[in-house]
Amino acid sequence: MASSMTLRVTTPAGKKPIRKLPSNIEIGAGTTVEEAKRIIARHTGIRDYHRIAIVDTTTKSIIKDRLSILAQNPGVQSTGDIAVKDLGTTLPQPQPHHTQRN
Repeated sequence: MASSMTLRVTTPAGKKPIRKLPSNIEIGAGTTVEEAKRIIARHTGIRDYHRIAIVDTTTKSIIKDRLSILAQNPGVQSTGDIAVKDLGTTLPQPQPHHTQRN
């Protein structure tokens, strides 16, 4: 396997494009999904890389295993493409407030 590869980066069909999304990224042979998300976040200016989802363009599903090697994903190997979605901010669930009665 090559020491690095260039992946073409797109936005899934029907989704709003991410501002400053690079058209290509260079990844190493051992780059994990999480590391790729950090690279993309750095390029786009998104502070929280957890907002980013990497989508396999052949199956149209999010690659959820953040520790998997991106270059070893069958869809990524066959096409050299990934799609990137911005999941937006996730708000924590509000906790109930307990009041003390006197």
